[in-house]
Amino acid sequence: MKKVLLFFFNIFFFYKKKRFKILIYEIYFAIKYLKSGNFYKFRNDDVMTDTIPCPYYFIHKISKFINKEKIRNIVDLGSGYGRLTNFLDDKTEASIFGYELDKDVFKISMKNKKKNTTIINDDILNIDYNKLKVDCFILNDPLHHKKKLEYLIKKIKVSKIDSKKKYYLITININEKKMHIFEDYKLLKITSAGYSKCINFFSN
Repeated sequence: MKKVLLFFFNIFFFYKKKRFKILIYEIYFAIKYLKSGNFYKFRNDDVMTDTIPCPYYFIHKISKFINKEKIRNIVDLGSGYGRLTNFLDDKTEASIFGYELDKDVFKISMKNKKKNTTIINDDILNIDYNKLKVDCFILNDPLHHKKKLEYLIKKIKVSKIDSKKKYYLITININEKKMHIFEDYKLLKITSAGYSKCINFFSN
């Protein structure tokens, strides 16, 4: 309970530029997605970050971008309990894919997933991205280490070298010290809510 309260305190403190909008969205959609959007998992892991849901306000912004760009296939790399994937399933026409490594988290997300969503229990660092036919990759800061994130982005980039089709990267709350990893991509827009609390929309 203390950690959940800490989560809401962090929203109020760190998302200072959009704190009231974020809190309003959290209250409204936490009720709407009562069974699938309000789970948390705090772990002591030096590779994976905690399973803390993306704010609904950010997910709303992502859904609007996806609809505007007419994106049809999306993958959430580190999909957690399915808050983002279920919201996008409801609000967009896209086919949604999610990868979640934690088996317990994965099992719960499978029970609550929407009909146009596919969730796979696998390590995002081990995926064969050459076989993954998606137009948009979403990363909600899934990895602690910069080198592992660099490795992940390199795998995605290499898999798309021969593709003539535009694809997108959406990053959520990725530390500013890691942003140089995306320097080969075009920054389309940014929604900022505070220090390192932002969504960056990139294209190749």
